[in-house]
Amino acid sequence: MSALVQLFLDIMLMRRGPQDVPASTALCAVCTVAYALLGFLSVLLNSPPVLALAQTVLDLVLLTGFTQVLLGAHRHRARFLQTYTALTGTGALFAIAAAPVLLAFPNDPGQGTPSLVAFLYFGLVIWSIAVMGHVYAQALSTARGRGLAWSIAYFVLSFVALAFLYAQFD
Repeated sequence: MSALVQLFLDIMLMRRGPQDVPASTALCAVCTVAYALLGFLSVLLNSPPVLALAQTVLDLVLLTGFTQVLLGAHRHRARFLQTYTALTGTGALFAIAAAPVLLAFPNDPGQGTPSLVAFLYFGLVIWSIAVMGHVYAQALSTARGRGLAWSIAYFVLSFVALAFLYAQFD
């Protein structure tokens, strides 16, 4: 297990890529469950359970669909399993890293967010976008800039979809 954690940490540090992830449906399932569960718990810290569940499901659908369409459009469908496992495995580790930062957010939005907490959270978001870009660049056999552009496109899509979801719960 520690070898897998080290693999995902190496991907987060951009030393390795999705091609280094075993092409295992069992590993993909474990990473997906960990990603979903940790994501759900992260959202649950500041949102009602129904909204946390809806956001988790939406995130999984968007990540799966976006990655399949992107790889399919570039004729790399066979790379989906390893790419998706890399994304969910690193995403789970990002959720663990974000937990203490999310716990530091005040429960009352009127209090404002301390600058250090906001800075740390912003740093994790930027790092996760960069890692996703690295994974996409490796999976698509393209330049890092293009991978980063696809990662930013996913982030914008996700942000818009989540804004729409949150509007439904107001």
